[in-house]
Amino acid sequence: MNSIASNYLKNRDFKTHVYGDVVDQSFYIWKVPNLWTYAANFATESVPLKTLVSEIDRMRWFNPAMPPTIRRIVSHCIKIQHADLSYPILLGPRGQVIDGSHRLAKALLEGHDSIDAIRLTAMPSPDLVTDTVAEGMEAIQNGLQPKTQEHSATVGH
Repeated sequence: MNSIASNYLKNRDFKTHVYGDVVDQSFYIWKVPNLWTYAANFATESVPLKTLVSEIDRMRWFNPAMPPTIRRIVSHCIKIQHADLSYPILLGPRGQVIDGSHRLAKALLEGHDSIDAIRLTAMPSPDLVTDTVAEGMEAIQNGLQPKTQEHSATVGH
């Protein structure tokens, strides 16, 4: 494992940190620590922020079930303030931010032109696959336990 990924894993509290994505009409969920372990096989690169505009302008952290209340906005402001830019962000194969949105926001806020990133060329097997996003969100709330095994299949780590 490269030292950046190893140090990052040691210094983070990942209790429920997951990444989800719709793939082939199913909702795939990965535990972020597993993605960082997988990322240890990839090199860190400097990525110009201007190439991440679609990610910078994409809605993060909020949705209709979690609207941007003042309390929630302040919570993310604190996370941005404490974000450690010595760790790279984690990008998926399509350039999507898998982990590091607060670091990306801090780099933008501080006027950086680029940010260190590890870009995955492929995704490993997901930790859980559900039929719908709603089922996936419920599974995340329940510690990645699907509601029923007949509707959801666990995969991977």
